[in-house]
Amino acid sequence: TKVYSAAGADIVMESISLPTTRPGSIGEIALAGWATKVRYAVAMRIAELLRAWRHHGEMSVREAAERIGIPWSTYQRVEKGHAMSGETLAAILRWMLEVE
Repeated sequence: TKVYSAAGADIVMESISLPTTRPGSIGEIALAGWATKVRYAVAMRIAELLRAWRHHGEMSVREAAERIGIPWSTYQRVEKGHAMSGETLAAILRWMLEVE
């Protein structure tokens, strides 16, 4: 378990073991379902962090999106826990890690 500080919040990352499987097996189908659950959990955690950051800073959705560098409509969807593109995720992670 590792704890990282990002955007004024501590993020706890736990080590996980990925199941092993061979192509075309029932285990491969289970792995696909597991990956979907992980993506959903990550999206929801990012949404929670963004919402808390925005409320703490008393910002509007537009102000928060501008600081991160993404369109406000995208920010709004992400904050609601919707899926995001790799480009959007990268912008959020750059902001969280304060990498320019």
